[in-house]
Amino acid sequence: MSEIKQVKHNIKAFLDKMKSIHLNILDFIDSEEQNENIYQNLINLFKDQQISSEKHDFQLFLQMISVIIEYHFRGPKFFEKIEQILLFFENSIKHLISLSEIFEIFKNCERIILFLIEKRIIDIENSNIQKLNVYLKSKYFSQIDDDSLIEKRKKGENDSILCEQIRNDSLDEFIVNVNKNNIDLNSIIESSIFETNPSLKQKTSLIEYAAFYGANKIFKYLQLNKVKLSPKLWFYVIHSRSYELIHIFEDTLENIDYRLCFSEAVKCHHNEIADYFLNQLDSQSIEDSVIKYYNFPYIETEALLIDSKKLFNDLCLYNYFSLVKILVETFSDENRFEITIYLFFF
Repeated sequence: MSEIKQVKHNIKAFLDKMKSIHLNILDFIDSEEQNENIYQNLINLFKDQQISSEKHDFQLFLQMISVIIEYHFRGPKFFEKIEQILLFFENSIKHLISLSEIFEIFKNCERIILFLIEKRIIDIENSNIQKLNVYLKSKYFSQIDDDSLIEKRKKGENDSILCEQIRNDSLDEFIVNVNKNNIDLNSIIESSIFETNPSLKQKTSLIEYAAFYGANKIFKYLQLNKVKLSPKLWFYVIHSRSYELIHIFEDTLENIDYRLCFSEAVKCHHNEIADYFLNQLDSQSIEDSVIKYYNFPYIETEALLIDSKKLFNDLCLYNYFSLVKILVETFSDENRFEITIYLFFF
């Protein structure tokens, strides 16, 4: 086999492995019921692919999980299923990944850091990293000693009644609430210390919150009452996975940036939505976002070979160690030497 064919074969083999793992994880967490067969198939795949046998590949796997936790639509059993996956890899996390690495990977996933601490998968008490230890304690344990508050922290959502009504799309209760309390339909939702969705930690309007959770009835009520639809709402609608809301936007807004919409869907790992936007684009070249957000089904072997130098920095930046090592073989001897020196410090 020629050198370039061998490189192509190795890239495809690695990507096929990660694509299979990625798709099976999404099947598992998106299934509405707690299906033991789907879970067991996923575990068998983990074992067959030996995803935790090499540290760099295992870190890449955990980074993919962290992005899914941050941006993917959260069904009723979402966290329970994520925790099942992490518990399966308990020993691998303990022995392969340092506390500082775990914190870096899951730094925006407070709910998961809390879970790992409670299950003693990570131990901040015995940490030699004093500053990190103090920070973790202040962030995850301060002022939270009431059982009801602990439960709210685990749930990871805004605890206001108004937000709960929107999440449940309880239109009648929502209307009674806003009328009784004279709530402006254009108002901003009061922030909550329990909120764990990155998109909702910033200032969020009622219609943005409704779009985020796919609360179609409340969204339409707000639209009917002249609440303005801004292009920014696209990001919230994409998170909802609601085609009904997507089509409302397409019918309402002009000059839609489908490339930006595709990138947002990629970030959320809502690949059925990403495919829809991708079909609206003239060019389907590989996007930086698919690498940044570890969305493996959109990373193609041929694209990596054609744009290897262009994409190489991103692969390094986002810790695709195995792909970097393989792609180095396609570089000139001079460039290969420089990259080898770089990889020594990777």
